[in-house]
Amino acid sequence: MTWDEFLQFVPDCLRQAEKATNLNCVQGSIEYWREILFVLGAVIAFFFIIYGAFQMVTAFGDEAKYTQAKKTVTWAVVGLIVALLAQVIITFFTALLRGGT
Repeated sequence: MTWDEFLQFVPDCLRQAEKATNLNCVQGSIEYWREILFVLGAVIAFFFIIYGAFQMVTAFGDEAKYTQAKKTVTWAVVGLIVALLAQVIITFFTALLRGGT
């Protein structure tokens, strides 16, 4: 990966040093990366839910495998809920600090 390819993941205002000191730029960058991490976490949780469901289907009456699959799905859903709550809390406090509702 070249430096230019890496910079495609960085918001425009951070690519230029004189704009990077702007508070709106920093806040925009945090929001940008927060969104990326939330989507990444949601995709990972989705795949763990699918994986756990596949384990449940293929348990074939084995109680230990079924229990493990159930734990996989449960923790994937818990992770998704935690990521969603983090998103809501950060959005709330960001709006509060900006003076909005």
